Amino acid sequence: LPSSLVGRQLPRISLAGVDGGIVNSAAWKGKVTYLTFFAQWCGSCKRELPELAKWQTEMKEKGFQVVAIGVDRSASQSKAFAEKYGANYAVATDPDAKSMTEFDISAMPTSFIVDKSGVIRKRIVGFKKEEVPVLKDLLQKLL
Repeated sequence: LPSSLVGRQLPRISLAGVDGGIVNSAAWKGKVTYLTFFAQWCGSCKRELPELAKWQTEMKEKGFQVVAIGVDRSASQSKAFAEKYGANYAVATDPDAKSMTEFDISAMPTSFIVDKSGVIRKRIVGFKKEEVPVLKDLLQKLL
C-alpha cells in the first residue's frame, strides 16, 4: 500500500547533493522536512518547486527544511531544473531512481512531510495549489 510509509520512520537517504555535498537523512532529526521527488519532465513540479522555495524562506527559521530529490537519468538535468525553478534548499540527485522504489513512487511529484523525530506524517502525490493552505497548516503544527 502506498500509504504504508505514513506513521513509519523515514527510510534512510544518502545521496549526492548538487552542491557537491551529501544529502543525508540522518542529519534531519529535529527539523520538520518536506521531502519531494521531482523530474524535469514533470509539469506539476514546475509549479511545486517555486512554491517550496517560498516555504523554505518563510519557515526556515522555525526549523523547517525542504529537500528535493531529482530522479532524472542525468544528475545535471535535475540540477538545472531545480535551479531554473528557484531552489533555495537542499537538492540531491538519484539518477538510478533507487529511492523511488523504497518510497513506493509511481507519479511525480510525490512528497512526504516528515516530523522532527523522522516519522513520515503525510504522503502527497501530485501538486495542487488548492492543497497549499492545508499542507502549510500541517507543517506549522509540526513546527
